[in-house]
Amino acid sequence: MIEGTIIYEGRTKVFYETDDPNVALMRFKDDVVAFRHRKQGIIPNKGKWSCEISNRLFEELESAGIPTHFLQPHKEAEVLVRRLEMIPILLVVRNVAAGVLATRFQLAEGTPLENPIIELYVNNRKLHNPWINRTHIEAIGLANLDDVDQMIALARRVNDVLVPFFDLRGLALIDFRLEFGLIGEQVVVADEITPDTCRLWDMMTMVSMDKDRFRQDLDQVAEAYEEVRNRICLSALENCG
Repeated sequence: MIEGTIIYEGRTKVFYETDDPNVALMRFKDDVVAFRHRKQGIIPNKGKWSCEISNRLFEELESAGIPTHFLQPHKEAEVLVRRLEMIPILLVVRNVAAGVLATRFQLAEGTPLENPIIELYVNNRKLHNPWINRTHIEAIGLANLDDVDQMIALARRVNDVLVPFFDLRGLALIDFRLEFGLIGEQVVVADEITPDTCRLWDMMTMVSMDKDRFRQDLDQVAEAYEEVRNRICLSALENCG
């Protein structure tokens, strides 16, 4: 698979054309960013670990019949994915009150939610990813509402798969962000699922094992990413190769 020109470069990943017009190469960086780029850093091996984590989780979703952009691992920190028409909406699933949700509703951090909350945001960093609902989406023509309904239904299925998956590995899935794209009329899960896009807490200690360690200036940021990778990819349950 020949790597071509850059299609898109984001904060933590680069997408390249390949010799197949329907396939892109996604390369993970070692960069870590927070607070709308106001805080930036480098975590050695983060790109490799994030790629391995995301690949394993997308394999789990595919095995559960959930359509995704994932095709196959490539080289270190690289994966081949389907090229999509991206839907410009971020979707967040919240299982436990943390971060902005805890602050917004004055809930104690770690309060379990009776049912998962699903939130929608415009995927636009220049606008600071504002919160939206279905009426906003319809009024400004941001996306097809049938596609949004598919996104929400898929997000619930993803949550149903990933919560027990992480639970078996001693990790609580507090909340996570998803992106979606279209292959024709089919909505599929896209982008990544990593400690950059999830809140993961150790179930024994309730210690953060994700990017919050970087956001909050905690120590052992790299160690947390590596531990998540080891639990997912090198545990007795499986081996990612």
